[in-house]
Amino acid sequence: MFSLPKLLTLAVIIAVVWYGFKLVGTLDKRRKEAERRRAAAEDGTATKPRIDAEDLVPCPKCGTYVTPGAEHDCADRA
Repeated sequence: MFSLPKLLTLAVIIAVVWYGFKLVGTLDKRRKEAERRRAAAEDGTATKPRIDAEDLVPCPKCGTYVTPGAEHDCADRA
């Protein structure tokens, strides 16, 4: 019923289908990204993505990093 050549052939077919779908997904993702960039360049909205981040400074008393000028209570910290 099950022979080694049949099982190996089935495994190869499954691997080809699996990696084929992965390849198609990757190519589609790249195509959509390129299309998005092209559309953004045409609209004039092509800028670097903005990262919402703040620089932190260490508290001189406890060493915890906080935003500059923020209210910070060191009483509960070791």
